[in-house]
This record gives sequence, structure tokens and C-alpha cells, in this order.
Amino acid sequence: MQSKPSERLESFAAARLRLGDVAGIVRVRERTGAAMQIRITGSKPRVERIECEPRGDVLVISDPACVGGDTFARRGAVRTRAQVFGPGVSFGTVGSHVHIADAEVVVSSSHGSHVVSAHGDVVHVDHDDGDLEIVVDVPPQTPITIEAASGRYRVDDVKGSLDVRLTGVADVRAGSVGPSQIDLGGTSRAEILAVSGRELRARIAAAGQLTVREGEVDTLIVTVADAGKAVFGGVTARADLSVTGTGKIRVNQVTESLVDRQEGLGRISVHVPPRRDPGSFWR
Repeated sequence: MQSKPSERLESFAAARLRLGDVAGIVRVRERTGAAMQIRITGSKPRVERIECEPRGDVLVISDPACVGGDTFARRGAVRTRAQVFGPGVSFGTVGSHVHIADAEVVVSSSHGSHVVSAHGDVVHVDHDDGDLEIVVDVPPQTPITIEAASGRYRVDDVKGSLDVRLTGVADVRAGSVGPSQIDLGGTSRAEILAVSGRELRARIAAAGQLTVREGEVDTLIVTVADAGKAVFGGVTARADLSVTGTGKIRVNQVTESLVDRQEGLGRISVHVPPRRDPGSFWR
């Protein structure tokens, strides 16, 4: 039985925003004003357990019951940890308890009920918490950090810097942002409309995927390993690109200098590379 919808409103004076694991949808919008405004809606138990904690000039928002897409198994006093994201695994609820053999398993993730295969045992976990949505209104140019293994994060055109560190099955979609640093692992994904400013730096591992549709940066630094993928549809003056494993990097245009390294079956493609002076061959 689901709890009745509940709403919680809070306001904080902070210069930066940091989002942790939240099993639901988090939306960030840019609004005028000096304070951050937070609206949390969903079932009452979930709304009440969301933590909004000022740490110096940083506001940290997280769900303490969300363990970020991991499975924790407890046998007696022994606590073991195993990653359960990956091909063929879908996620659903947060803080649900099921039994596999003699182990209590706590599964965390974004939404819905699901079937998980862990070490050959298949279990079904039912959703019992209802939907959760957090809307955060931030002042212009607020730096935003998202560090999570689950949850869905939607960021409007904020223009400030964006720092994204995802593992598991977390998903980020953003509008136009400033200088950015992106670190993806697991099967996490980040899709950004545009990145502009001094630098875009990205490190993609496992099956992580990054797509930046447009933008203009001075420096683009991208490292892709395993089966990761990175796409930058904008223009950069300088690019340093590296691929290992079966990863892929695709870049629209580099105007000044390009360094690329490819190992294994990985592939780097630049649609418009820097122009070369024909007479430079003999220099």
C-alpha cells in the first residue's frame, strides 16, 4: 500500500550544489535570487528521509536509504558487497529486502519493480515507495556536482560549471552548461545539450556513455576505456583523445591541435581535424 503524496519545501543559502544518490528524479533549474529553493514531493516516508545538509558553502542533497545500485548481502555478522548493474540487469526499488539463500539482500535503484540476477539466483523486488521528485532552484552560475550510482538527474540551462561522477545505472541529462568534468562508469549515461568555456574533461569506463551535442571549448580531454563511448558535437581549439579496449570517441571539429592515441579495437574519429600547412612536411 502506497503512502499519500507529501510535499516538503526548504530554502538554503549556499554557493554550490552537490547531489548524491536519490532513487527518483532530481530537477535543477536556474532562478534569480540568492538562496536555493528545494521542493520534494512523493510518498511521505521517502520525502521525510531525503537529507538536505549544508556543508560550508555547499548544499548536499541525498537519500541515505539509497546505496547506489549495489547489492549488500549479510550472512550473520559478515557483510559482503557485489555490483549488480550490467547487461541484462534492470533496476527498480530502493531499500527493498528479499532473501536469496540465507542472505538478506538490499537492492537500490531508480524506479519500478524489477528482476535481478545475482550469482545465478533470480529474485523479484516489488516497488513500495511511490514516485519521488526533487526540484532545486539555484542562483545563476551555481557550480553543480552530481555523484551517484542510481537516480535520474535533469539539469536546465544553468551556465555554471558541471561536475558529474556516475557509476551503476545513474542517468544525467543537462541543457547548456559551463566548463565540465565528466566521469562515467558502469552503464551510466550523461547527455548534455552544450558545453562552453575553458575545458571539457571526460573519463569514460566500462559501458558508460557521454553525448555532448554542441558547444565551444578551449580544450577537450577525453579518455575512454573498455566499451565506453564519448561524442562531442561542438568545436574545440585543442583536443587530447585516448581510447583503449573497444571504446569510441567521436568529435565534430578541432581547430588548432590534436593528439590522439588508440589501443586495441578502440576508434577515434574527428569530422573536421585541424588544417595542416602543406609546407610543414619539410620543417
